Amino acid sequence: MAIAKVQNHNGSPAIFIDGKPYPPMAMTTMSRDHRYLKELGDAGVKIYFVICDTDWLKPDGLELFKRDAEALLEAVPDAYMFLRLGLHPPMSWFNEHKDQLMTYSNGTNKPAYLHTESYNAALPGAYSLCSQIWREDASVALVDMIKKVEALPYADRIIGYFLAAGGTSEWYYINPLTDMDNRIYGDFSAAFRKEFGELLREKYGTEENMQRIWNIPNATFEHPIIPNFEERAFSYIDNLVPVEYFTSDRSAKTVPTDANLGVFLNADKYPHVADFYQAVHNATANSIIYFADVAHKNTTDKLIGAFYGSYGSTDFQNMGTAGGTLRILNSGKVDFLAAPGLYNDRRPGGYTGLREMQDSFRLRGSMYIVEEDTITHLDDPNWRDRESIYTAEDAVHIMKRDFSRNVCEDLFAWWFDQFRKGGRYDHPAVLDTIKRSNEIAQYAYTLDRTKHNDVALIFDQESIHYISSNTSCEMLDYWRCSDLGRLGTGVDYYFHNDLSRDNMPDYKTYIFMNLYYLTDKERAELEAKVLKPGQTAVWLYAQGILNPDRSPRMDPKYISELTHINVALSDERMAPRFRVTGDHPILKYADRERLYGYIDRTMFNTLWSSTPSNPAVTPFATFNWPYLTIDDDDATALGRFVLDGKTAFAVKDVGGAHSVLCASKTLRSELLRGIIEYSGGHLYSTDDDVVYANENFVAIHASYSGRHTLRFKKACSPFEMYEKKYYGKNVTELTLDLKLGETLMFSLYGEC
Repeated sequence: MAIAKVQNHNGSPAIFIDGKPYPPMAMTTMSRDHRYLKELGDAGVKIYFVICDTDWLKPDGLELFKRDAEALLEAVPDAYMFLRLGLHPPMSWFNEHKDQLMTYSNGTNKPAYLHTESYNAALPGAYSLCSQIWREDASVALVDMIKKVEALPYADRIIGYFLAAGGTSEWYYINPLTDMDNRIYGDFSAAFRKEFGELLREKYGTEENMQRIWNIPNATFEHPIIPNFEERAFSYIDNLVPVEYFTSDRSAKTVPTDANLGVFLNADKYPHVADFYQAVHNATANSIIYFADVAHKNTTDKLIGAFYGSYGSTDFQNMGTAGGTLRILNSGKVDFLAAPGLYNDRRPGGYTGLREMQDSFRLRGSMYIVEEDTITHLDDPNWRDRESIYTAEDAVHIMKRDFSRNVCEDLFAWWFDQFRKGGRYDHPAVLDTIKRSNEIAQYAYTLDRTKHNDVALIFDQESIHYISSNTSCEMLDYWRCSDLGRLGTGVDYYFHNDLSRDNMPDYKTYIFMNLYYLTDKERAELEAKVLKPGQTAVWLYAQGILNPDRSPRMDPKYISELTHINVALSDERMAPRFRVTGDHPILKYADRERLYGYIDRTMFNTLWSSTPSNPAVTPFATFNWPYLTIDDDDATALGRFVLDGKTAFAVKDVGGAHSVLCASKTLRSELLRGIIEYSGGHLYSTDDDVVYANENFVAIHASYSGRHTLRFKKACSPFEMYEKKYYGKNVTELTLDLKLGETLMFSLYGEC
């Protein structure tokens, strides 16, 4: 049997098989074409995810797996395989366990359609992703499959199990928790209510404690309160247009209740609503942990993973796939989690952002794996047009861009051939790119993989349950794609919970993304880590506004205490746009005529729009609600709101550290570059290109046609890895003439 582990290799986690590290890339394909599979193997792809289902779902599940596995091994005899194994219940199970299906407030189980690469079915309802009955029944099927697979003659080629459930096997609920059109809401199933009660007991210990914090005297663990439609209103508040929220056909405005304070949940009156949403996410996480534990107990030396952790391309409250990442990682049962990249701007010149905080995985010795469902010029014309992939050259440069991100940010990944018969990558130029990418990855794994970036982006799990999903999308999804990939330097991604860890590195600049909800202890740990002399903390909008240890729970003074910059807050909806002012060094790259404070880049969304007319991903008239302003005479104003002249952007010295507050929700890349450079960080580029970098490599993906400049930390001899040629010897700067969407990847200190 093969021994597969995740362990440290040259400073960062790696997949090891029989003592040998395997760098990216892997492959997921349904092809059984011998020639195509052999060419993938000859290109260096040695790890494959084979999509399959249990005999519980399909009586011939094992036989179908054997068919695909044997076709693969005939073409690539030295291939290793993960089973991408569906744990979906068969139709008979739905009829026998209706109380285990998502149930709405009117008592119905809304019909659902389940689609995966290997199974499609119209269901009487969505099965609860926390059903204990489903867990137990699916575990029997899981163990049965493991035993059968590991009795096969080629069991030594099996290295792990990738557990799949829910919509598209990505562990999200197919149906929404809240049906806004029909004004019904869930989940009232016996499965969820039981899990919800257990999670509340875990959090509060006693019902008396829960009743006190909720201020609901009759609340119980046995019959937990499911928030009603009005109490959930905050989740749907659309901060992109000047109305409260809409039904799906963009009509029928509904006025919020006192359950919201602008885009925030009224946490003083309705804390049980946030607990409900957190339970939805944790309950799904518990199922992943449950199945991973079963798998580990019934196999030896195999890697276990699942899809989970979608901080983007998702409904942050309803789909249940974001708020339990740390719960899974800290369980010690799961070796890796995975997700596709974000879908907002994958075109040439764009940036495929990720959905997780991948460096928090690194600290725990686990791995985040990216599903590169990158299309090529061989895809359906509609999908090609959505991503502007028209030629083999387009496809190659996009593949280089995303692969160079994986190397520079030290991520594992698999290419995803979604064609039913395979063939997405069946082109000489594409296969050559895969082959060369694998050679580069092998070389990269011979080097020191310890990260030394200057900038850390800091996220929070709990806060997503206290603010509208639209606001989270704007700050964590759209902005990550529009500007955070264009900073011109390497950045790392963490959950704030890691700031107190002994192995958490120090950074020159910390950018706080959505830390609205922080306890007293978390605030003290954060300040001790990030406000050291010479460091800079960048705060966006209302960071720290919620504190569960204080009364009231929501107060603008908590923002002032956290940032050390005095603020004022009013319950009004105001445009966020401001212009910069003054001559502070932070404004070095600022445009004095530009309006800041909102996302002004046009982005195409691969999933939902083939034109730039989709208002979710184009320049939009976002609002700040509540309206935050800076009111501190000791802070240096860097920008003022254009509507009323109040301070929108400021910096303040805090004992030798720099505290920078933006009262709007986003900052454009050039303002962030000014902050990074002011803090002593290195900028490889100031041209708004997509740049990935570590100590060994720098990659550039051109955002426009014309002249571009790369500046290195020290003199080096940049060697372009795909062209296999030097662009200079002992240089500190390169000037490049590039076309829109062109990608170059440089090794700084050696050739391969």
